[in-house]
Amino acid sequence: MLDIQHIGSTSVPGLVAKPIIDIGIAVASFEESTRCIPRLEQIGYLYRGEEGIPRRHLFIKGEPRTHNVHMNEIHSADWQNTIAFRDYLRQHPDSARAYAALKTGLAQQFTNDLQGYLMGKADFISQILELAHSGEQGNCFEGWYSLSAHLAYPTPYPDVNAVLQTLRSSVQTILGDHFLGMYLDGSLAWGDFDPHTSDIDFIVVTVDSLPDKMLPALEAMHARIAASSSKWATELEGSYIPRQSLRRYDPIHALHPNIERGRGETLSVKQHHSDWVIHRHILREHGLTLAGPAPHTLIDPIHPDDLRRAVLTMLREWWAPMIHDPVRLHHSGYQSYAILTICRVLYTLQHGAVVSKPVAARWAQAELDERWSALIERAVAWGGQTDDVNETLDFIQYTLERSRQVEMSAWIREQGINEASEKK
Repeated sequence: MLDIQHIGSTSVPGLVAKPIIDIGIAVASFEESTRCIPRLEQIGYLYRGEEGIPRRHLFIKGEPRTHNVHMNEIHSADWQNTIAFRDYLRQHPDSARAYAALKTGLAQQFTNDLQGYLMGKADFISQILELAHSGEQGNCFEGWYSLSAHLAYPTPYPDVNAVLQTLRSSVQTILGDHFLGMYLDGSLAWGDFDPHTSDIDFIVVTVDSLPDKMLPALEAMHARIAASSSKWATELEGSYIPRQSLRRYDPIHALHPNIERGRGETLSVKQHHSDWVIHRHILREHGLTLAGPAPHTLIDPIHPDDLRRAVLTMLREWWAPMIHDPVRLHHSGYQSYAILTICRVLYTLQHGAVVSKPVAARWAQAELDERWSALIERAVAWGGQTDDVNETLDFIQYTLERSRQVEMSAWIREQGINEASEKK
């Protein structure tokens, strides 16, 4: 044995992975390493031969499986590529997040088709290996890293990729030197994108505030995309934000060009509200880079208490008024959206962190009173039977009451800190 390494998805921090540990062992000779077979079998490993990869010994352990051992010659392409791919993902979190999103989408698409799943990853892996072997670091200019300048497939969905490619190239043409970067946040960044219900959340970062004369060109461009035949053409939802404004949320400087999903929607300048604290956090920590600097270089870290304050403001300004005017909630799709969003609010109030809607929903079912479990389950199904306006209103009211307890606890804690400071 010349080397032993932790490889595979579990070796990359934060990457979605099955609960199976992959171990890579480098040897000098395939033939001579056959002597290791009985020794590994003695400690519980089953020898599977080369299993599709020439001059590799594969061993598996556990039922269900818990470990794989891949034994390769140290100078083989398979060993070199395995280590290069792992190291590149460790060094480039944007690429790791893109790979996680790809794996999640392919797993849903090819549930019982391993070959289709593996073929779906092949182009991505090839492009990453090309970058890794070229020695390109992707961050040589103050964090500059453009993921899809090299990766033609930023998501696992070809139709989505096609719309994004059109949008990115059009935006870059119109903005010219004003263009700084383009990113995905929302469900595509989280890796929980649902082709039946999700939209495409994007953010374009500009070098400075855009001249008014550019807005008609951007508006016309979005209208052309919306008129195309793609089902995703009217599912684009995003904003154009100057670099200095993206750094941290400032309600005084929060008027930005924005387009919402839906037919007939047009680009217009709108006020960004406190939910954009959440957007910034998701973009900074989970966003996918389509072009430009890595997002964490553009946005200051967001404190857990700032996340709590943001969702408290959202509750007061957006959800509380629905208690008396629930018109939107009569649409079953909006009910599901409301319930899942409220689950995220409750999670953030409790933990000072942000998670995806499905993760928040499962947490809420486990942690909240059982009376809400069925309501949340129907919301997770999204397309299920939903005629729960009154129960949804009760859930909003419950969250408002719980938020007041959080605010009171924060106030008491702050008073204690102030008193301690005065005594000093």
